[in-house]
Amino acid sequence: MFKAIYNRGKNRLALDNIEGALGDFDRAVSLKPEHPKAHEYFGDALMRVGKEEEAALQWAIAEQLREKNSKN
Repeated sequence: MFKAIYNRGKNRLALDNIEGALGDFDRAVSLKPEHPKAHEYFGDALMRVGKEEEAALQWAIAEQLREKNSKN
């Protein structure tokens, strides 16, 4: 389920369907909160609609997850 929603979100983002991408990435990070790239794409989509603070939060989560994963 996660992979389908995540991939659809990436496709929607690439096609400038930002609202659709936002919904998909919101769902994707709910399904798999430890996936850094999902948070990164969610941040990218949020930035495209001018939600800079929310985007920065998602990017920070992605970075924290990458740091955590690199220590393991």
